[in-house]
Amino acid sequence: SGETIEDPRHPYVVVSNHQSMADIPVVSHLPWEMKWIGKEVLFKIPVIGWMMHLAQDIQVDRGSARSGAVALITAQKVLAQKCSIMIFPEGTRTLAGRVRPFADGAFHLAIRARVPIIPVALDGTFDCIPKNSWKFGKPSDIFLKVLPPIDTSGFTVDRVAELRDLVRTKIMEQVAEWRGVPLAQVDGTVT
Repeated sequence: SGETIEDPRHPYVVVSNHQSMADIPVVSHLPWEMKWIGKEVLFKIPVIGWMMHLAQDIQVDRGSARSGAVALITAQKVLAQKCSIMIFPEGTRTLAGRVRPFADGAFHLAIRARVPIIPVALDGTFDCIPKNSWKFGKPSDIFLKVLPPIDTSGFTVDRVAELRDLVRTKIMEQVAEWRGVPLAQVDGTVT
């Protein structure tokens, strides 16, 4: 539930927190087309990887700065063709159900391409498929909310950190609201 996207053919950079492999099928139900930026290993998984190849999603080798740069250039071309890009800016799934720090790439991309960011808050998938496992865990309620788009036109690349932190805070606020806890209890940088 949440924000209605008036023009699904307007390109956006869509960012979401990342709790488990179950996030992928949950987020893929959003009613607009997106190309995903995903780590190389996902493209090698039977069925999921084949589908990502067929959909022409974008692979990135997290250990290679060159691969990351090529992925962002490819993503910028996709945005220019009026197709949105989906990124999990935490880079990997959470270990404790908290929102980890976000990497800058999605926010550089949105500012350079002059497209809005759509934050997507997600909760409840953490125990569905535990990290390092393909076995389904215990059943749980899953919450997904598309938050209002954030206009990036007022941001320059020297304000990437400010934009990144704004988006992360909005996602954490929603997760904290669902759980009925203070923000610090969902912040992966707080010990």
